[in-house]
Amino acid sequence: MNPLKRYINPTFIALFVIIIWDALKTYMALSSPAIQAAFLLPVILLGILDNLNTRFWKTIFSPPAVFWLIWILYALINTFLIVGYYSSTEQSRFVFVSSIFVSFLLLLFIIVCKSDTEDLINVLIFAFFCRLLLSFIFDTLEPSGVEYIKRFGTEFNSNIVGIGALFLVSLISLKKINFKSLNILDYPVAVLATAAIFLTASRKTYIAALVLLAGFFYISRSRSLAKNLLLAAFAALILFFSITWSLGNTAVGERLVAVYEKTLYAREVEQMFDHRASYFVNGWKLFKEHPINGIGLRNYPHFNKSKHNLHTEYMVQLTECGLIGTFLFVIFYLYIIKWLFLIRRKMIPYKNIAETYLLFLLIMFVLIFGTWQYNIPIMWVLIALAVRFIKEASAPTYCAQIEEQQ
Repeated sequence: MNPLKRYINPTFIALFVIIIWDALKTYMALSSPAIQAAFLLPVILLGILDNLNTRFWKTIFSPPAVFWLIWILYALINTFLIVGYYSSTEQSRFVFVSSIFVSFLLLLFIIVCKSDTEDLINVLIFAFFCRLLLSFIFDTLEPSGVEYIKRFGTEFNSNIVGIGALFLVSLISLKKINFKSLNILDYPVAVLATAAIFLTASRKTYIAALVLLAGFFYISRSRSLAKNLLLAAFAALILFFSITWSLGNTAVGERLVAVYEKTLYAREVEQMFDHRASYFVNGWKLFKEHPINGIGLRNYPHFNKSKHNLHTEYMVQLTECGLIGTFLFVIFYLYIIKWLFLIRRKMIPYKNIAETYLLFLLIMFVLIFGTWQYNIPIMWVLIALAVRFIKEASAPTYCAQIEEQQ
């Protein structure tokens, strides 16, 4: 098929724009609600119209997407109609609410996309590469944070730039495992993305990258005990020297050592982990005061009398959404994990792919210790691909292909 016909379609265009949008709007000063609506609304409508069929509606109203849709409706009703919205951030209510629904639509577009999964992954790789390229063109390497250490991405957000680079490496790795081949350009792109992870000096991204590396060593194991022992020894050496070198020679290593020392000599629990422990300590106190429905999204600074939002999805769920929101959050992920383990056990030819998506979930669980997820579209890409894989694996034709291969 003609490459233009393969890659130029409304769904791919919508995914591309959504993925690069937060970086583009920052560098091009397009943050006005009116400008964002003018750019995003037509593209998103094209994506919806391209997928508006029975499968689209079935996906919305079936697990796990329906669990997250219920979470969205509950969280917004609870925040705006029950508790009240007390956020003092500059972001408008329209943009805030829209970002939650755009994230959900990105999840849906990836799940129901009519194109081949290989083409879809190629488009996602290209989108994350363009996003990273925008940062290399327009961003700077400047000292920032309490440590005043040089970090790349300070004009935008160093952590988000690093996370985007990590997802780019993850997608290239998925392409290799799923389709057994890479384009010649994938190798330099992976190197560039790895360099960006170090340049941004994002601690959570660095730790997640180590988990990714260790996970891929595990997925690469064989049935031979001797080979697995050699692989384990090699992996241990690579991880040991990588960690040792990076701790002593990189900005992210310097930040990790600094936070370790500060935590070691912290006078109060709240001061541990660069004061990030305060989110868990104070968030838990607020949860005990409002256990059922929480304090509402973005309301932590108001109730805690502080300036910072909760920088952890776990406490966003518990503190701001209460037991109701946390329950929906848990069953959403439990459904995905249950099915991936089932596919891993029952469908042997696709065991490695299922393990790759389980690894991606583990990476997400590491990342959301230090950031929120619910209204950041790029944070849903790997999860959406996992759900797409589950939907494909549970389809009768897919199961028949597996039986033929066995």
